[in-house]
Amino acid sequence: MKQFQDVVSDCGFSDLSATGALFTWWNKHERDPIGKNLDRALVDRDWLRVFPYSQAHFKAGVISNHARCYVRIADRPAGNR
Repeated sequence: MKQFQDVVSDCGFSDLSATGALFTWWNKHERDPIGKNLDRALVDRDWLRVFPYSQAHFKAGVISNHARCYVRIADRPAGNR
């Protein structure tokens, strides 16, 4: 994990703003359900310069225990369309 953190830091990556599912991973157990935020969308400064209003949207699915991630790209804030 330390090596991954070093790569993220060295490359200047940051988390893209996210919406959607409360958790990005869950164990799918009806008894003792566990949910965690394991998944993320990483971007660099150049991405944010070109797509400043982009967002990651996590949507729960039925096939995997991980949420699907869609990246929404917009040239202005969502309320100003």
